[in-house]
Amino acid sequence: MQSDSANLSRAADDSVATSNQVIQFEQLYQSYLTKVFNYVRYRVLNTTIAEDVTADIFTSAFQSLNAYRSDRGAISTWLFAIARRRVADYFRKSRRSVDSVPLDMAVGGHADIDVEKLGTQAADVSQLVHMMPHLGDRECEVIALRIGVNLGSKEVGRQLGLTAGNVDVILFRSLKKLRALLVKGDDNRG
Repeated sequence: MQSDSANLSRAADDSVATSNQVIQFEQLYQSYLTKVFNYVRYRVLNTTIAEDVTADIFTSAFQSLNAYRSDRGAISTWLFAIARRRVADYFRKSRRSVDSVPLDMAVGGHADIDVEKLGTQAADVSQLVHMMPHLGDRECEVIALRIGVNLGSKEVGRQLGLTAGNVDVILFRSLKKLRALLVKGDDNRG
């Protein structure tokens, strides 16, 4: 009889834990959905694909919520590690060129970016997105996390194993490279 009571007690504890996990996941989802989606959109440069990959990220996060250990880092670090792996999985599976979205949609609302400075000659800011494939993975990661997710340089550094100064240098050089490519593109049209 006592073993039945113990089993019922354990089952009740398990259902409470599951209920608490659902509540914890809902809070995580509401807090990070926009940031994760923006990160993915900056990486895959296609809104529809970004929606699919973002859904996959949160599915993985829910399934492995028990694996999160706060002593190893912030939950945002854990979640963006999952996001980075899922984006890498997408690229590995797709093995195709990156589609693009208009830059004004991708960058909209970010005070950090002055599109005029990036390409003063560019009539259509979507040209900048076409230049993103000319950047390396690390450069794209920094742009996606720093600008797309609007994380600070320190947090981006923690995500990528870099110093904040290194993040700033990579961001500066990446934007300079994109600007040069835009100017070069405009010269070829003239």
